[in-house]
Amino acid sequence: MLEFGARYDHHTNESELADRSFDAFSVSSGIVYKPTDEYAVSLSVGYSQRPPTSVELFADGLHIATNTFERGDVDLGKESSTSIDLSVRKKSGRVTGNAGVFYYQFKDFISLQDTGVASGEVDEDGNPFNVFGFQADAADFVGGEAEVNFHLLEPVSAPSGEGEQSSRDRLDLILRADYVRAENLDENEPLPRIPPFRSTIALDYQRENFGARLEGQWIADQNRTAEDEVSTDGYFLVDAGVSYDLKLGGVTTTLSLKGVNLLDEEARQHTSFLKEVSTLSGRGVVLGLRSVF
Repeated sequence: MLEFGARYDHHTNESELADRSFDAFSVSSGIVYKPTDEYAVSLSVGYSQRPPTSVELFADGLHIATNTFERGDVDLGKESSTSIDLSVRKKSGRVTGNAGVFYYQFKDFISLQDTGVASGEVDEDGNPFNVFGFQADAADFVGGEAEVNFHLLEPVSAPSGEGEQSSRDRLDLILRADYVRAENLDENEPLPRIPPFRSTIALDYQRENFGARLEGQWIADQNRTAEDEVSTDGYFLVDAGVSYDLKLGGVTTTLSLKGVNLLDEEARQHTSFLKEVSTLSGRGVVLGLRSVF
């Protein structure tokens, strides 16, 4: 199966400083090959353009949510990229899953970089906020992801008259991992706030309306940092939870109880601007109620 797509966008950004208009084009094509009913292999290539946002163009002030002083660049042009993605999927059998790799090459990739220069604004302790400026650089991204599901138990309905007991249990072992490497080609250094290698192992159990899940997630150290960026230690998180579905009329209500970060790890997200002042939540319990009408 062969697919093709194209898109055109016109963007206008207006401010007291300047008015900027952009025409952006994107095209992509892909092919899906199915050697058997179980497997599918996909290959796609594309070219896309993205106009800068109004924030990237005109920002000039303190951003409370990220605790930074952001400064835009009114002269930024369109961000353009060429990409290729290759993936394989297995959708049936005792073992299912998917894996893929990708490569993106950017011209004028727009990112928010620490300039190392102090702004005129200070925090409540009198410390100046550094200026983070939007800038465009040549960059490339390469990475991949994979997920494998082992269906250890599956619901089975025995034919009538055989005397076998039907199984209503489903138990899956899930393995997942992803990685991306991003490089600023103009500065010959890593781009900032790129997530490190991540992997997950989980056991997921279902029996009719009842569900239970135990999950461990390992986040590696991130030592590939940009200039003026601090490396981040890895961590291991363990979560566990149970859930129950109640069906009343046309409404399905899910009750859930989940324990998060059961090992009470001190975890900091490398992608966060606030990682030096704020960690992820410690050990806790979350009680949930969700209804679908």
